[in-house]
Amino acid sequence: MLLTGGILVATLLYLVVLRGGQDKMVRVDGSRINVTLREFSISPQSVSVKQGNVAVYATNLGHQVHNLVIETIVPRSSDEKATPVLQIPSMRPGESHSNGAVLAPGKYRWRSSISNDDDLGMYGTIEVRQ
Repeated sequence: MLLTGGILVATLLYLVVLRGGQDKMVRVDGSRINVTLREFSISPQSVSVKQGNVAVYATNLGHQVHNLVIETIVPRSSDEKATPVLQIPSMRPGESHSNGAVLAPGKYRWRSSISNDDDLGMYGTIEVRQ
């Protein structure tokens, strides 16, 4: 029981304190977004990109399998489901994949949808500007 509590405290400390500096929005002036996935993080976590054709290049530098899904943001109070607008398939450690989509202005969420990756910190936002 003590070991489980210690792991939980360590995970929360990581998510709250150590990830605190990763919330800065990264402005991308071109149409290519490079993203790195590791356990507990997507880097950069928040991105701003111009509307239109967007290419996402993802690399898994973690030790487990991860993927990347960009989806619409749905309010928690809504019965709607988020709609995927771009998907990058599962990647084993060291693998890279890319995909592209036309993104309209607005905010989107990106996350690893494998198991509970997003609950553990593998999520972020993309702001598409005009």
